[in-house]
Amino acid sequence: MLKNENSPEGRQPTTESEARIFVEDLEVAYATPSGSRVHAVVDFSLDIRRGEFLTLIGPSGCGKTSILKAVGGLITPDGGDVRIGDTIVTGPVPDQVAYVFQDFALFPWRTALGNVEVALELKKVPKAERRERAREALATVGLADAADRHPHELSGGMKQRVAVARALVSNCDVLLLDEPFGALDEQTRLVLGTELLRILESLGKTIIFVTHNLQEAVYLSDRVVAMSARPARIKEIIEVDIPRPRSPDIMVSEAFTEIQRHLFSLLYEESALAMNQP
Repeated sequence: MLKNENSPEGRQPTTESEARIFVEDLEVAYATPSGSRVHAVVDFSLDIRRGEFLTLIGPSGCGKTSILKAVGGLITPDGGDVRIGDTIVTGPVPDQVAYVFQDFALFPWRTALGNVEVALELKKVPKAERRERAREALATVGLADAADRHPHELSGGMKQRVAVARALVSNCDVLLLDEPFGALDEQTRLVLGTELLRILESLGKTIIFVTHNLQEAVYLSDRVVAMSARPARIKEIIEVDIPRPRSPDIMVSEAFTEIQRHLFSLLYEESALAMNQP
């Protein structure tokens, strides 16, 4: 059943003890070459629950990635603040937050194992320990046999699994995933999405995920935040009230298709507005 958190019957209050990430009155703006300011995000407030898989969807360029960067401390917001647990985010927090990007960001001269080890090298973890942890992370994503391969020897899906392993090896509580499957074909996206669900459900990570794929958003998420055209505001928050563990079979269920249709209707008008923005 579809639950709209903007209505009294759908709202699921988040208590201080339940929440992991607190975003309050976030504002992000960028300078243009002409010297003017473009407001990417305004009045964005949201509590993300501990262990939650939360997805941001919205028109291209509406500010979803800006929100991820603010949560991870990669940019300084123009207003508001972000808190992860008791920590106010004022810069990168690599001990708490790990990223997975769409472009894999793998070093071509390193093996899969070497790419996963990078995160631990930066933390000065001893070589023997980081090698063992990197191998365990590759095994978790099903790539134990590919440890010695270089990126050019891996398929797109395998490269993305290396990127996921690199994020997991840091043992951060929070993962930020920015369209990690965007460059992959639909079948590979589905397989990796199912694998990601299996991994993350067993590890209990708190996830913020950005995608343009509505089917993917419903399949993976506990909640989906539908964003407006720029400047990004929350248009609606939808609770995905579908039991876990999930399998691809649920995609033909009435509950699944109802939520997907609703998300499409929310975003259609906003996407049309975004197309007319400079």
